[in-house]
Amino acid sequence: MCDILVCLQVNLLLTKWMKELEKIFYGNIVKYDTAISPEASQDDLVNVIWRNVYADEGSEPMDAAATPAVQALARYTRREATCLSLTDKEAVFSGNFKFTAVLPTVLSPVKRRR
Repeated sequence: MCDILVCLQVNLLLTKWMKELEKIFYGNIVKYDTAISPEASQDDLVNVIWRNVYADEGSEPMDAAATPAVQALARYTRREATCLSLTDKEAVFSGNFKFTAVLPTVLSPVKRRR
């Protein structure tokens, strides 16, 4: 009997946790979708990325040191969303597409001949 109650308690806690995660997930989807829409300003996506990726809960507004990284991620996100919107839906559904590299390939230094 005790094992059943523990199991029910765990299921209840897990169900509440999953519902909270679902709420956060769909809330973030709406925020990102709104921030990347054509009507949004350029700063909207930067602010959403700052709040959801970089900032700690209750942290200060974005500081100057973080700005270049956040703006770079926003540019990358916009570029990839545009490319994805041009991709055939069968390719997307089958997983037959690739995202571009975040950083360009760095060539090794060329040795000089004397």
